[in-house]
Amino acid sequence: MIIPIETSKRWTPKPLWLGEVAAYDPKLAFVALGAGLADTGYVTDTSGWEVLTLKATWGSATNTADIPANTGVKGQLVPPGIVEADLWVRKVAYTVRRPVAFPDGGVLRAQSDYFNMLNPCINATLKINSFCRYMISPAPTPLELIPESFSFACPAGLVLRCSSSIESDMANVRDFQASAGETEVSASITFHCLRLPQGAYGGCDEQQARAILRELGYLARSA
Repeated sequence: MIIPIETSKRWTPKPLWLGEVAAYDPKLAFVALGAGLADTGYVTDTSGWEVLTLKATWGSATNTADIPANTGVKGQLVPPGIVEADLWVRKVAYTVRRPVAFPDGGVLRAQSDYFNMLNPCINATLKINSFCRYMISPAPTPLELIPESFSFACPAGLVLRCSSSIESDMANVRDFQASAGETEVSASITFHCLRLPQGAYGGCDEQQARAILRELGYLARSA
């Protein structure tokens, strides 16, 4: 199941020229153009943003013991399920929460969560099964580097087709201590997406896409 969000409250993307997308993925640029996502030559969010959340949780609200280092947890889509639409992933982000720490809330919890998120001591892998198998982080990688790994592996983003699956194994590299309110810790990887017309990307002819993009000036003649 997919949960829509308002981008203005979470993330405002910088303008993206369609030619930048075409250089990495002509099919994606052609589909975006045909879907009305780039009528001005720049990608817009007129179709509405959606977010997928992959979450891993150590411990629970009733746990009272330390959580040993190297405790592995599999990330799960929240709510559970598979991707139910063709989505263009534009950005990957992450967050870490310790709900038991500072139970009274307030500014101390916000500061604690913020600084803990900068170096959460969690490693993660990230693999996406879609039109191909995207190995974003095939080996355990510090969670805070996952967004950077995605931007390097997929400069123009990637397309999740309907029924795609996402795999992530996470593990803490230090003990989570009960005395520090770490009896429950959750880490989430979020995928910020634009919805594409169903089946358009998979059915797109790349050579035809390249030819049209060249004529429109979005792709170099030699590409």
